[in-house]
Amino acid sequence: MNLAFIAIRYDLIGGTERDLYELTHQLAGFGHDVTVYCAQVRTDPPNGVKIVRIPIFGFGRSARLWSVAVQGPKMAFRGGHDLVYSFARCVKQDVVRCGGGLHCTYLRDIQALHSPLKRFVRSLSVFHRVMLWIERQQYDERNFREITAISRQVKKEVQSVFPHPDSKFRIIYDGIDLARFKAGGNGDAVRERFKIPADADLLLFVGKGFERKGLDTVLKSMSAVRSEAVYLLVVGADQHAARYEEEAKSLGLSDRVTLAGQQKGVEDFYAAADLLVLPSRQEAFGNVVLEAMACGVPAVVSRVSGASEVLTGSLEQGILESHDDAEALAGIVDRMLERDTHRVCSKEAAQVAKQYSLEKNAREIEAQCEALIGAKAGLVGAELAR
Repeated sequence: MNLAFIAIRYDLIGGTERDLYELTHQLAGFGHDVTVYCAQVRTDPPNGVKIVRIPIFGFGRSARLWSVAVQGPKMAFRGGHDLVYSFARCVKQDVVRCGGGLHCTYLRDIQALHSPLKRFVRSLSVFHRVMLWIERQQYDERNFREITAISRQVKKEVQSVFPHPDSKFRIIYDGIDLARFKAGGNGDAVRERFKIPADADLLLFVGKGFERKGLDTVLKSMSAVRSEAVYLLVVGADQHAARYEEEAKSLGLSDRVTLAGQQKGVEDFYAAADLLVLPSRQEAFGNVVLEAMACGVPAVVSRVSGASEVLTGSLEQGILESHDDAEALAGIVDRMLERDTHRVCSKEAAQVAKQYSLEKNAREIEAQCEALIGAKAGLVGAELAR
């Protein structure tokens, strides 16, 4: 197959970016012709993957967003590919990959957290207006053939705004690098570096966009857990990180909460942790959940997170029904840190994660592309036979 992918950025940093890199690596390894149309390139492509730069007309993030959404499809469809697959918001494509939820629902869900003035200023934002317009075009049934939802939660969210029938959706969960994420790693070095006692229980929060991922709820829950020997390590960047440090200080948690910023070698942080906590307000899936589980670290996630769909058996007790219920989160943390419970959950977490490899994800997308290309060829053949 000759496949085209459209993206804002080709990179190894960022969830969607890493997903695209690994997918194209796998598909090229299967023998397919793979071309990526993108605005930015921040890593060398794997063998067999061709990169085509999308020119940006104007300056700033709105210009980049618009250029990729409009120019990307024009370039890709002119390229003579069998299928065009978007990993970005585009006005036209064969397949839409919805890997981060809808922008309109994100704005709706966070507006309650902001003052009337901030909501008003946001409503005037050119970037948000452009994003919402592109989103409406992307999910217009005339501009795609199929939607790839990375969880049932994503499918439900899209259908709540754009009521497409089930036949327009295909649910394909993400995969992770099981050779990289596994039990082991240098967790002791991480604890020593951040002055976390070897015998303390360590909660790990991984991700950027602290507000969306519920770091405020995690901090409030720290005041309610039974043990004072529970520490929190936050890995990820956020422009408002200082605000969360101040909140930790106001809660009397400065000695037990560390904001480590962006870090390399996240597998060592998993090795240091006892639980991953991610009570997101909106989370299409959350690959960090699978990564942690593959390392034997159970996860606590909100019900709205797509990753909650893979928590089965004893792991289901790690699902927080309401993302902002700090008391309930503290109760879950207390329960899952109990020695016997933690041992069972750790073992089950590793077993579940093994079901979600990069190769499995790529094979499912390969089958999807083959089916869509075959269906298109069948329609063309039938039309010619008339």
